[in-house]
Amino acid sequence: EGRAELETRLRAAGVAGTLFITDEGCRLRALSLPGLNWLLDSGAEGDECEFTVAPDSRHVVRFGGGVAWSPNGRTSASCRKNSVVVHGRTGQQLYEVVGYCAPAWKPDGTFTLARGGTLVVFRPPCEEGQRVCEHVVLSKGDLNPTLRSVSTPFRTLYAPVIRQAIWLSDSRVALVINTRVRAQPGSRFDLVAIFEGRRLVAEPLVNARFDELAVSASKSYLAVHGTTARGLFFIDADGRLLARNPFPSGHHAAWSPDDRWTAVATGGNTYLFRTAEVEFFNSDARPTVIPIPVHAEDLEWR
Repeated sequence: EGRAELETRLRAAGVAGTLFITDEGCRLRALSLPGLNWLLDSGAEGDECEFTVAPDSRHVVRFGGGVAWSPNGRTSASCRKNSVVVHGRTGQQLYEVVGYCAPAWKPDGTFTLARGGTLVVFRPPCEEGQRVCEHVVLSKGDLNPTLRSVSTPFRTLYAPVIRQAIWLSDSRVALVINTRVRAQPGSRFDLVAIFEGRRLVAEPLVNARFDELAVSASKSYLAVHGTTARGLFFIDADGRLLARNPFPSGHHAAWSPDDRWTAVATGGNTYLFRTAEVEFFNSDARPTVIPIPVHAEDLEWR
């Protein structure tokens, strides 16, 4: 109902691309924009609704969050309990690195991993237990004093563990860091922090738990879902908080290939808005929103 009108509105706004989603049964589907035609329907329900799509969107879809892709789209890596598994273009396992997590690639193709609270450049292959392949980018010692110096109410942070890394440039990295708090024994908190070299760019976001960090195609915008305070947080590459919880039930975000539009998945519809207007959600002049009557447990835009 209303499909023709919605297609006309999307076309007039210049909305284009393919919206990949998983529905209520975790079936993977792909919706063309602005035509609103289903290009893909996996048909079978799945156990895992989280997914990632290869950069070229043509041949590889891997279910489960926390997957990083090399800039050329030929290699992917994911973190398991205490190791990183690296796969080739056709899905074959290339190698496994024990004792690391948070795989990521710089735009220049440099591969990085985290060992606890230390971020390193990693050059395989290495024998297990050897550190000759490592070059330290950020050490635990770099993180500790930097994170304690901010004005967050949790200034007694310690024992940082890097859970996720996304390189925004060859020198700037966004990290999800899990920490302990001396003032609250037994408590752990997540931070989203952006570093330029070893310098903290802006005050980090703090939450009891952050879900997977998402980044736009140009790496200018990031979004992350928090548990308490609950909702989606939108920040830019400088760590500036742009909006928090623009849609009360929003849980995942994705950007159009040109970054002009942002899609947010909620408990019902999927909503689109102009990315440049995200800051207006925190004012009385809320931006214009285009609702698409599609339920998405997770989504990506290509």
